[in-house]
Amino acid sequence: MERLMHAFHVPSHACTPACCMPRVSPPTLHPAPAPCTLHRVLQLRSRFALAPAGNGLHSSRLMEAVFLGAIPVVAEPNLLLPFCDVVDWSAFSVRVAPERWREIPAILRAISPAELARMQAALAAARVAYFEAPMRTAVSLVVFRMQTLANEGLAEIAP
Repeated sequence: MERLMHAFHVPSHACTPACCMPRVSPPTLHPAPAPCTLHRVLQLRSRFALAPAGNGLHSSRLMEAVFLGAIPVVAEPNLLLPFCDVVDWSAFSVRVAPERWREIPAILRAISPAELARMQAALAAARVAYFEAPMRTAVSLVVFRMQTLANEGLAEIAP
């Protein structure tokens, strides 16, 4: 898994795999970090994070990516994205069809710096607006449903 995650690592500086991998001190000084720690360190240093399907409606890796600030790369066509009625996931994620999975590194490298900056800003805004405060998300969903119902009601009355 670590090698796969490193394939998606697009560093913000010129680097070699050795400089971007977490350094581990000799065992006599410090114990080696747990694999989950290495994963999070790598994800914090990455611009993109693979979000494969999980056991439920959506993936925990998806939410990890959102909270760690990495653009989610959704590699599952049937993955239900949280709050998809109110959150524009296409503004800050990349969806790749199964037949194009081998092309993911090239697809990500093709994203321009300006587009990446726009996606990162949209990700940060969505994280604050919908994912950091569950009550705010609940209110957003209620407002969205009320607007939808009001618009449907107006459509029925209009000639």
